[in-house]
Amino acid sequence: MVRRAAAANFGKLATAIHYSGETALLKAELLPLFSALASDEQDSVRLLAVENCVYISKVLSVPENQTVVLPIVRSVSQDKSWRVRYVVAEHLSQLVPSLGKRQSQCRQPHRPHLCTTVDCPVMEGIGL
Repeated sequence: MVRRAAAANFGKLATAIHYSGETALLKAELLPLFSALASDEQDSVRLLAVENCVYISKVLSVPENQTVVLPIVRSVSQDKSWRVRYVVAEHLSQLVPSLGKRQSQCRQPHRPHLCTTVDCPVMEGIGL
């Protein structure tokens, strides 16, 4: 119950701490706790943690997002609970801009109309 409440409000807390100027506290103390919530045994806690990835990705830089948020998104995108995977799919469009872009090679050479010149590391991490 407590972990669920913490996961539900973690994004608001991270945003408030960031705008108060305590970004070092956020990175050193709270992000490891968030990673633990994102890998909790209860799917309802993991589900709420995924929703808060959006808030956290907005207060961190792109390289920080790639080291903190991206591994969480990759792991929960392959979660055993369909509800958690569904929430990842719902929020993916909000997460992609914060995680940065990279140049990629065409993975479908026999279908050039499906190839893009720029894609996100999240898409590759979840197999798209």
